[in-house]
Amino acid sequence: MRSTVVTLTWDIWIRNRTLVRLAIGIVVVAFLINFVLPDIRESKPDAGLLNFHLAAAAMFLILAIFSYTEFNPQRGTTGFPHRLFVLPVTTFQLVAVPMILGVAVIELAMLAWMAFVLPPEERSVWIPIQAGVYMVLQQTVLWTLPGLKSLRLLVIGLMGVFMIMFRLFPFVRRLPDTSAMSLLGGAALAAFLISWMYVGRERSGAGWTGGSAQNLAASVSEWIPARRDKVFRSPQAALFWFEWRRSGSVLPILVGALLFLVIGPLSWFLQGNGESTQNLLLAVVVMPMMLALPVGKAFSKTDFWSRELSLPGFIAVRPLNSVDMVAVKMKVAGVSTAISWLLVLAFLSLWLPLLANTDSLAMVRGILWMIYSHRLYPQYAIAALGIIACFLLTWRFLVGGLWLGLSGNSRMIA
Repeated sequence: MRSTVVTLTWDIWIRNRTLVRLAIGIVVVAFLINFVLPDIRESKPDAGLLNFHLAAAAMFLILAIFSYTEFNPQRGTTGFPHRLFVLPVTTFQLVAVPMILGVAVIELAMLAWMAFVLPPEERSVWIPIQAGVYMVLQQTVLWTLPGLKSLRLLVIGLMGVFMIMFRLFPFVRRLPDTSAMSLLGGAALAAFLISWMYVGRERSGAGWTGGSAQNLAASVSEWIPARRDKVFRSPQAALFWFEWRRSGSVLPILVGALLFLVIGPLSWFLQGNGESTQNLLLAVVVMPMMLALPVGKAFSKTDFWSRELSLPGFIAVRPLNSVDMVAVKMKVAGVSTAISWLLVLAFLSLWLPLLANTDSLAMVRGILWMIYSHRLYPQYAIAALGIIACFLLTWRFLVGGLWLGLSGNSRMIA
């Protein structure tokens, strides 16, 4: 068993060493901010906001590191790595080792955060428990629902909302803490057993027909508008449509899902809270840019959903030159960015006047009022320029890696 743990741990490290280093760097930065610079730590609102975003970034990186999936070119899906099936180990070990490692790492990270960063009044045993259970649930969804493809992101988002709001449900409030924790533990155990049985069937060659999940994915794909009857005006228009369906819609879907499933419910429960208004406003504004960073890494490749860097034959035979292919990708990134920010602005236009505590933003407005000699129009100009700058940064994060991804050199983008 020891050699199995070492082998799988080494495999996870090789595949995600960049993310591991980044996660360690975030933890080190948080330690330096809270202990080496005590003046910043004493400024509770600013330090609390910074610590929240650092903790969220570290947690997302750990979840990405231990997602442990691989693209299967034979089925065109991403799931549990089939290449591991040839190892002389049991299926239990193949499933248990990455799950236990993921839970252990995220538990250690959350416990360290509670001990060294969070103030005593904000510490809770629920934080590491919910984080560990969510790790198991995410791995189960990624491994057992490959037929859903990108729709798995919505399922994972729904699970995240459920986990955040778990203690707010009336039936959970009536339960003792031990019973509620046992309920989460049972869900994690059931998820592990489902993953074990699924991977075991895949490894034995029994396979999985997909059933209702594939039917659901097929039904949803039918809702997406398709160009069946019209002829494209040009090869560039055809490639634009293809790129949009393959990769351009990913960022707007992620932004819309997070706004609807996470930010929306949180804004409802935290309405009228001044500090929460500031945190949510910053989270909503930063969210498209933060999501554009990982999405841009996949967007920079010739095929968003494949690990292969070579140009697919389907695109290579199109009557297009290299300039057209790059220009179309940049246009798709622009449309994706515009739709994402339209969703953000639509949410802000509803949330700020209806649920937000705008009094908490009065200090910023007062400073701008004094700087610009009690004139109102410069404030609107700064807001407009800020939105334009955020738009350009989001687009820049999407297309910034094109020169690396389209080079076809795996060492340069590892």
